[in-house]
Amino acid sequence: KTMKLDNSSQREIEEFLSEAACMKDFSHPNVIRLLGVCIEMSSQGIPKPMVILPFMKYGDLHTYLLYSRLETGPKHIPLQTLLKFMVDIALGMEYLSNRNFLHRDLAAR
Repeated sequence: KTMKLDNSSQREIEEFLSEAACMKDFSHPNVIRLLGVCIEMSSQGIPKPMVILPFMKYGDLHTYLLYSRLETGPKHIPLQTLLKFMVDIALGMEYLSNRNFLHRDLAAR
């Protein structure tokens, strides 16, 4: 996953690395594990920070839910499973909140 910045400033990169340093210590079943961090230089010489996360066949939950509506994706998802997803998200967010970590990319779509 890459940082969505066109021209990363030194301050933004430092914030990214500081945030990643906090994330490396997260250990919760409902919070994705951070495997590593790297910075790739673009062809224009602009640093492009990236996080390395475990492979997930359907990507994030949003993508998984989209695939569940297609023939090629997982079958129908029962209501109980959807409710469990909601509880799992809430537990993961509670874990982050208890560590004073603000998740900036949670969206209801």
